[in-house]
Order: sequence, then C-alpha cells, then structure tokens
Amino acid sequence: MKKELESKLEKAGFWLFSDMDYETYAPYEKKVECSDLTYVIMDCYNTYPYYVKIVQDCLVIAAYVDEEADFNATTPREMSVDWVYVVIIPLEDDKLIAAFYEVAELFRKLGIPMKLGTISEQYKKILERIPLLKNSFHYHEERSDYVYLRDEYIDISGGKNAKKRRDLNKIAVDYPEASVVPITDWKASKPVIMEIIDEWCKGYDCEKCAYGCERKVIDYLLDTDLTDRLTGAIMYLGDEPEMFAISQIIGDTCFLFFKKSVNRIHGAFYYFEYEFMKMLEGVTYVNFQEDLGLPGLREYKRRRHPVKMIDKYETNVFYWNSGYATGDDQEELIALWQEAFGDSRQYILQFLERFFKENNVYVWRENHKIVSAAYVLPAKMCYRKDGEPETVEAYYLYAVATKKEYRGKKLFQKLLSNIKNDLGADAVLFLVPEDGVIPYYRQLGLELYNVANPWQEGKEENGENRSIGGNTEEKAIELSEVKTAIEYYELRERTLNKNLEDTGAGFVSWNAEHIDWALENIKMLNGLIYRIAYETEEFLLAGFAEEKDGSRVFHVMETTLGRKEFEKIGAYILKEINCSSFYQKPLQFMSQKEWDTPIYLAFPLG
Repeated sequence: MKKELESKLEKAGFWLFSDMDYETYAPYEKKVECSDLTYVIMDCYNTYPYYVKIVQDCLVIAAYVDEEADFNATTPREMSVDWVYVVIIPLEDDKLIAAFYEVAELFRKLGIPMKLGTISEQYKKILERIPLLKNSFHYHEERSDYVYLRDEYIDISGGKNAKKRRDLNKIAVDYPEASVVPITDWKASKPVIMEIIDEWCKGYDCEKCAYGCERKVIDYLLDTDLTDRLTGAIMYLGDEPEMFAISQIIGDTCFLFFKKSVNRIHGAFYYFEYEFMKMLEGVTYVNFQEDLGLPGLREYKRRRHPVKMIDKYETNVFYWNSGYATGDDQEELIALWQEAFGDSRQYILQFLERFFKENNVYVWRENHKIVSAAYVLPAKMCYRKDGEPETVEAYYLYAVATKKEYRGKKLFQKLLSNIKNDLGADAVLFLVPEDGVIPYYRQLGLELYNVANPWQEGKEENGENRSIGGNTEEKAIELSEVKTAIEYYELRERTLNKNLEDTGAGFVSWNAEHIDWALENIKMLNGLIYRIAYETEEFLLAGFAEEKDGSRVFHVMETTLGRKEFEKIGAYILKEINCSSFYQKPLQFMSQKEWDTPIYLAFPLG
C-alpha cells in the first residue's frame, strides 16, 4: 500500500519534502506558530516521509500514516485503513478554504482518507466556516506548544520570581565555575553535544522519544547546512559539558528545538535558560515546544507561566463526499441528469460542452459514485436599492438532481451549504422549482418570489392574454429576427437596463455564453427571438409558437414589452408571427436574499 500511495501522490504533483530547499519553504515558515512546522523539524524528522505540493499558493504537506485509522460515517468501509495526514500552510489566510476544497477533492479522486492536522487556533477559526469541518476539530493537550515572553522569563525581580532567584543563587553557590557559552562553530561543538546526549539517553527509555530517536535527529541536523541558521549554547561545569540547547530565531520568536542535560542538577535548568535567553537580543517570544504528556516536564513548563499556549487541532479521519465534478465524471453526470429530467444525451452533451468546468458542478458521492449534483452558473442581479441602480454577484442553480434511492437523505441540503459557503454570503441563489419542492427549499432558508411581467398585469393568473388590441400603423413598427447570441445579449442588456431605468424593475444579467445556450434552447423549441422597433424604442420578444386549446399561440419566454406596448402593437405582432394570442406561464424564483424590487425577467436557462 505504501508504494502505491506514494506513486499516487507523485502522479498528483506532490514531491518529497527533502527536495525542497530552505529558501522555498521560508515564506511559509514565517506564517507558522507551531514548532512542528519549522523547516528544521520537518527536515530532521524525515522518516515518514513528507510529500509537498503548492495549491492555491498554500503549501500542502502530506505524510503517509501506516496504521489503523478510526472511520466515521462518511468513510466508505471498503477502503484501506491507511490514510494521509495533511497540513496546509497558507501565505494568505483568504486562500485557506479554497486550498482545502481542492486538496480534499484531490484525495477523494485518489481514493485515500485524510486527516487535516497541526492546525493553529487562527486557522481553525477559518476552517470552521466549512460546514463538514465545523464540529470535527479536537486537540491533544500534550501537543500544545508553551510560549513565553523572553523579557518576562528572565525577569528575576519581585516576590513572584523568588523561585528563579533561588535557582540562580543555588548554582552560584554550588557551582561557581558554571558558565554558558554560545555556539559559534557547530562542527567543532558537535562532539560535545553528542557526548551530552549520549549521557542523557542513558536515563531514558527509547520509547519516550515519541517522534523517533532524538539522538539520530540531532546527529543528522549537525551535519547539515541548517546549522548556519541555528542559535545554541552549551553549559559547562568547569571543563565538563552539562547541558546544551539548539534553537532557531524566526521573526520575533526563538523556537527551542532541543535541550538536554547530563545530570538532573537542582536549579541548573533555569540558570541555563536565563543565561541563554540573555543572549537572544531582539527576541520577543520563546517557544518551548510540547510537554508530550510527561508529568515532570508538564509541571516544569507550567510553573514558568507561559504567556500563551499554541493548541494544535486535528480533524477526524474522513472521506470527502462533497466536492466538484471532474472531466472523468461526465458519464455519471449524464446518467443522473437523464434519470431526473429525461432529456436526451445529445441535449445534455450540448450543455456540458458549453458550461462544464471543474469548479462549477457540485456533487455528492456515496461509495465513490455521484448521487446528487447541482450546476452552479454565475450571473448578476441588477435592481434598484434606495432608488439607485445596484448590481450584486449572483449564482444560478441549474439541473439540481439526486438519484431516486438517495432522495430524502438531505444530500442537497449538504451540497447547498457547501455551495453557499464556497461562493460567499453575498451571492444570490436562483431556483425555478416545481410546486412540490417549494416547502423543502423554504426549509433551506429560501423564499419564493413571483416574476412580475408588466404586460400581464391585471390579467388571469394562468398567464394567458387574449385581449390584445392594436390599431397602430404598420409602418411605425419594425419586426426583425435576432439570429446570433451576441445580438441577443446586446439587445437584452440594453432593453432591460432601459426597463430598469424607467420602471425600477430588476433583472438577471447573464454572460454571453449563457445567452448562447438560451438561443440554442429557443431554436430547439422551433422558437424565435425578435427585435421590435417601435417609435424611438427597441424591445425584446423571445418565445415559440404552440398549439393551445385549438389555437396557435405564442409562448413568451422573455420580453421587455410592457402592457402599454402590447395593447398598442400586440395585434400587429401576432399577425406577423401568425398567432392568435400570447401566452406565458407564471414564472417564479427562489432566493436566499430578500427582494423588495419587482423582478421582470425570464430565466434563459429553463
């Protein structure tokens, strides 16, 4: 499994951390609070091994974990119990969520469960915006870093620091020959350091080295070029080495990686830390790392009164069910669409060719198969707010479908939560639901709105209009067919903006790509789009002729003609298009945003 997993990671664009130089890692290192994520520790503890990849300008670190994992309800039971431990370090905080989605989707495609870990409180608050993660975080107390103010740590004045003074005085009395010497030549100092750690190892069981043999790690570190970036010191009792420290200053913090001693001399630890920290001019904080749950070490570190604790959070092992569809999913998407709506394969393929991207089809998977999907298409809502024109970014959900056997399990509710989170709270959600699903959508926080078509005002609720007058001279009207998407787009934008200016009625603005699809839809219905020039204005009329109640009627899909214009020129238009009346189904939409403005619009996508 290990070789197979590593092969998958490499094919997915990951490379070994050992191939990453310090300069490449340095910008990310400046963003970390956890001592575990410093380059020195990552490089020294390289037996996992670590794999890395840049995603959304974030550094993603993946470590293979060869042990049995706890599964939760979203993890397919047939999967291997092996999993990957993932850390994400963002250069910019606002990239973290997008990076997580991409990484989660990547591991979904790889078929590997993942656990997100070594997450600071700062990044946990950001990641909690993701619905699936909100209640999945936990931390182990023994993994929290202890952080001290350097100046406060070496302050020995006042009653609260009496213990510190006693430690210093005891060493001064018992070991007047004691000294702490900064390390300036790591190569020359290595034999002394290894002598100290060899003596230290005699007093400890190797199993206490939770992350591997510290002796081997230090031996490796002192033979690397990283020593040029380290700060350290050795404590001597006369000529005999007693204690050493290896650390690195990053920004305003000194990360104390290793501190070992030969003997357990009362007072020696604070004496050494006091003398060492005095050398760290310009440093604000000192990170003493974790206590590993060892009672003596925990008591010692707590007694020194840390100014803060760096709690490191993890998520449960999970398999990411929700995410974007990919190009490999086309056949599953077609099958789901056909089951839900009965459209032809050719029709669906035409839609996918225009609109499918690997970041606009949200899907929910069960046992690796797509069981629910929603196509998310961008739009803008143009309306008046306090009398002034306003435009908001919007998104339109199209072809929302769930496989029959999975309906009633609230999968779309989960999808919708992720979509809203991903696209932002200011986005507007449009749906054209059937009557039976309106109560369900209302439970999701959406409200129903009727589309107010001005030419229907005062008419029957079913949308029919058979009382069109019209004595206008024919020469005053020009009726021409709109044949291209760009013509349709330009006419639509111009006339609807004019309508907004005149009446304050809002509308949806689509991009030209969506208008192209609308044009295709109308053509498939043997419909037409007309440009109507009347007096000094232009209007839009789109739809198709159909037989209804024994008459040939024109089914209006979209128009910018108002009631006044229909009464004046409607009869002439009907004559030109060989129809007896106009008809339009009542239109409705549902939105997460409250609308006071009347909305005069159709939905070109269906």
